[in-house]
Amino acid sequence: MSSTQIDRQERLAREQTIRADRLRAYTDFGTAYMDLGLKLGELRGVLGRPANNDTLQGVETKVQDSLVPYQHSLAMLYIVMSSSTNKKLNGINAAMSALWEGPDSLAPTFNYASTHQIATDENWPRLANAGVAAIDKFVNDTAIDNFVEAARKDLGSG
Repeated sequence: MSSTQIDRQERLAREQTIRADRLRAYTDFGTAYMDLGLKLGELRGVLGRPANNDTLQGVETKVQDSLVPYQHSLAMLYIVMSSSTNKKLNGINAAMSALWEGPDSLAPTFNYASTHQIATDENWPRLANAGVAAIDKFVNDTAIDNFVEAARKDLGSG
């Protein structure tokens, strides 16, 4: 075997490994994103109807717990993905920050609930609706189909 053939085989093996790592990272992120989306949907449902602090806290904890695998998978994506996908991922990151930080985020809703009895508070529906709007904005700004399209392109499969 010539050195050119060996180099070619090594390059092919490396490319196959990188592609497999990317595929796994994209799949893990998609799974974590979908899980987070389900938890946010549950939170949206709680915010959309009369609730008490314990119910809200329970769902908030589920959302927070789903953020751990989401963040881990996101970090892995940044390690293995090609730079062509950065724009889509940066958009998802910006939407995630907007979901948790600022006056139009979930933060004011959760902060208010932590200091008020929401089951009887007359201001709660306004804050709950703001939380629903923050979730809706996140979902609209992070359409997973756009990300999947970028991932397919990066993997050379579509």
